[in-house]
Amino acid sequence: FDGSVLWNGGVVSPSDLRSYVASAAQQDPQPEVHIMVDKRAKYDHAANVLFAVQRGGLKKIGFVTDARGGL
Repeated sequence: FDGSVLWNGGVVSPSDLRSYVASAAQQDPQPEVHIMVDKRAKYDHAANVLFAVQRGGLKKIGFVTDARGGL
């Protein structure tokens, strides 16, 4: 909810996120990206992550829902 982004459980900076996305986009087959958003997060935080993933060329993107209140 505070704008932190995690990649495989570890916190990443925006520049690291772009690097990870670029690397994943080169893999064949591309991995799936599962986005989980805390219900307290601002829309802009989630939109920025989604935009970075799409702009980076990843095609398999899904949203994960969580019974604890996340999207």
